[in-house]
Amino acid sequence: MTEVSIPAYRATLLFIYSIIYSLHMTEKKVTGPASYFPSIEKKYGKPIEHWMKELKKVSKLAHMEQVAHLKEKFEMGHGHANAIVAVFRQKNGLW
Repeated sequence: MTEVSIPAYRATLLFIYSIIYSLHMTEKKVTGPASYFPSIEKKYGKPIEHWMKELKKVSKLAHMEQVAHLKEKFEMGHGHANAIVAVFRQKNGLW
């Protein structure tokens, strides 16, 4: 069995870690309105699909009317409501 010095061992571990880190960093990051989704789910305790179903009930309303609906009925903040509505409308071809 070959002995490896501690500095060489650490250097090897750091090299492997840097490769894993760089692979992780190249994953596609969520941007735009959907980037709010994790904090929305955490704050309001419901999955995004719940909010999409709520918006289906008022899909005939205009964008800002849908935002107002989420704000008034569920006490949602403007930014969160707007993000959900934007994604809902984009996914349902309502632009």
